[in-house]
Amino acid sequence: MPRSKSKKQRRRPRQARSAETVEVILKATIQVLLKRGIERTTTSRIAERAGVSIGSLYQYFPNKQALITELIARHIAAMEELTRVTIAKLADVPLREGPGLLLEAIVAAHRVNPRLHQVFMQQLPEAATVEMRDRMHLGTEEIVSQALASHPDFPSHLDPQTTGKLLTRAGVGVIVETMRRAPEEFLSGELANEMTRMFVAYLELPPVPSNA
Repeated sequence: MPRSKSKKQRRRPRQARSAETVEVILKATIQVLLKRGIERTTTSRIAERAGVSIGSLYQYFPNKQALITELIARHIAAMEELTRVTIAKLADVPLREGPGLLLEAIVAAHRVNPRLHQVFMQQLPEAATVEMRDRMHLGTEEIVSQALASHPDFPSHLDPQTTGKLLTRAGVGVIVETMRRAPEEFLSGELANEMTRMFVAYLELPPVPSNA
């Protein structure tokens, strides 16, 4: 999503009261978005829901797009933080447990405010959803790659950056499709177990001969 000057948050709150007002406005924005959807959400409705004047809202956010941009940034940050906390456990366990941690992190990240996530994915313009997915997945890839690179058991014949990309993209693809089409498959844990076996097998593959 383009970040033009007009779409950025207008004024950063410096006092506790101002910061509280911003949080109230953003909470109200989420409530209106969930109830009415992006197209039918207006700054007037948000201000009414937040219990502030429209002028007060415009002190911090110049338009609806600025509010949505801020919510997307916070949503991605929350997902990345949860991913980072989960993947950090890899430093204290055998590499064999890494794929399981990756799947745990991806599933947990996609459960961060799932209703709001669904609104963004289904109602934002296509270009905006593509950018949002890219930002989420690139952040996850970087977190995973760094964790692999620092792990003492990481196979020397593999590149951690490439491996991080492959494992993340494969994991995200399967998880997103499963949660969209048959979320009950994750409840049994069988699919996650099979994905873990697949990832572990990949990590233990010997180098491919140069003449292959």
